[in-house]
Amino acid sequence: MVHVPLTDGSRSGLSMPLGTKDLESKERELNELGYRMSWRQAKTFNERPIFMQKSLDAYRDKTWSAMLASGQNHSCLASHFEVRTGKRMWIERNGSDIPSS
Repeated sequence: MVHVPLTDGSRSGLSMPLGTKDLESKERELNELGYRMSWRQAKTFNERPIFMQKSLDAYRDKTWSAMLASGQNHSCLASHFEVRTGKRMWIERNGSDIPSS
């Protein structure tokens, strides 16, 4: 239960859904990557969280593309490097690389 303040000043208890272990581990890995990026380049990312998020996504996309280009299967790779999982699953389900209009 999480206690949430209401507009009238009272507090209410709401149940919070539990995350899956896969999502928690993926989030932990992404936090670790972000921490390492900010540690190495503190001046670049200081007070700029959106820039850091975009930089982290660009790094993940570049790393994921390089791993796929080297001939590795996506199911064998670390999932926290994949940026757009939904797009890949949609393409696999429809069987084409280009979405039809």
